[in-house]
Amino acid sequence: MGTGLRNEVRDIDEALDEYVEAIVDAIPGRPATRARDGSPSLHARAYRLLKTPLFAKYMVTWEWPAGVDRRPWEPVTIPSGSRATLAGLFACAHGRAKGVVVCAHPMRRSAKGYFLASGRAEMLRRNGYDVLLFDFNGFGESPHGNFNYPLDVLAAGAFAARIAGGLPVHVLGASFGAGWSICAAAREHPFNSLVLECPFTTPQEFYARYPWGRLALDTLWQFFPKTRTTMVPLDAAERLAGEPRAFFIGCLADATTAPAMTRRLFDRCNLERERRAVWFADRAGHIRAFETDPGGFERRVTAFLDGSEAPREARVESVA
Repeated sequence: MGTGLRNEVRDIDEALDEYVEAIVDAIPGRPATRARDGSPSLHARAYRLLKTPLFAKYMVTWEWPAGVDRRPWEPVTIPSGSRATLAGLFACAHGRAKGVVVCAHPMRRSAKGYFLASGRAEMLRRNGYDVLLFDFNGFGESPHGNFNYPLDVLAAGAFAARIAGGLPVHVLGASFGAGWSICAAAREHPFNSLVLECPFTTPQEFYARYPWGRLALDTLWQFFPKTRTTMVPLDAAERLAGEPRAFFIGCLADATTAPAMTRRLFDRCNLERERRAVWFADRAGHIRAFETDPGGFERRVTAFLDGSEAPREARVESVA
């Protein structure tokens, strides 16, 4: 990129890519992708440094969850527009498949392993769904790419669509993954339906309790104000593309993404009323709806994915 940084910036993806490339291109003899010893490229290392104030505690070596059978799961790799090749796992449904569910993980050290350890992946498989897990770039086994996490969701969705054999493709996102799934669905996407457990409204609101993280975000926002057009779930909910169905799940004891966030996203969603639903799990903490009410979660989520019924609203009157 010999001409330097462009004067006009569409979003944080373009701005930070150009910033990092300008630095890396100036280093003589830089590796194009990965070093000869297999270590991350300079591009990935630069992004790791930029992400450290936000995600340092989650950027750890990934381990297979204890007690989970590896045999059904096939490792896959997924090229993403975020400039990373994502690590993923795929497993077939028990019996005849009804569709493929892409699982977008929360901001946890376990990354894609969250769906294995929590039992959500197995719950989907026993209800007739193939399951595709993936690590967002910089998490789990995926190398670092840029900050455009919705592109990771879209990449996983495109991969799922290629192997689905014409069956429906859905996304189940939790917290961090749910927010980026909303942003992904505001672009051209392959998803027939979205299941969104404890989604965040805006990155700033999510980091409101973490001063250093909020400071880092506020700094980025001042330099790249147009980022709001693609990276804010609350805004993206107003312009979901196509005609998917969306099921919002909030947890009434959630202190991280409060149930009021879920309600605001549901209210702002541009889908017709018959194409969206919301459920608030009583006594459940952050992304604990399945753990608190496994039967209720399984019944509602699978009925929604099956398209056999629209889940009823529950306890919405108690949410501001």
